[in-house]
Amino acid sequence: MRIMLEAGLLALCAILFLLMMAIAVKAQNAEPSPAQAKEAPPMEDEIIVRGRRNEPSFQEEWEHHRQEYDRLSKIYGDPFNPNRRLDRMTDTPNPDGGKSVMRSPSSDSVQGRPSRPN
Repeated sequence: MRIMLEAGLLALCAILFLLMMAIAVKAQNAEPSPAQAKEAPPMEDEIIVRGRRNEPSFQEEWEHHRQEYDRLSKIYGDPFNPNRRLDRMTDTPNPDGGKSVMRSPSSDSVQGRPSRPN
């Protein structure tokens, strides 16, 4: 019983597929009548026209940035002042820069340590 039902559904799907194909072929073969072809306007290139945006000019934009810079420098101070703490840290010489803890081959002493007894 189940096999007959499946075979019937398969046949129904095949018939529907064939009908749809026949309709598609018929629609492709149908050409527009000459009256319809004359009514269609000729294709033209599309020209896009955009209106002027409400953008500020260079001078207005510069004035706005200058006002914002002045406002922020009043709050946070002048950004061109150097960081004095960093200058002090990097300008001081390193007192341990020339020291070495390696033993010289011609010496019995190591710098920074007591010498060995002979």
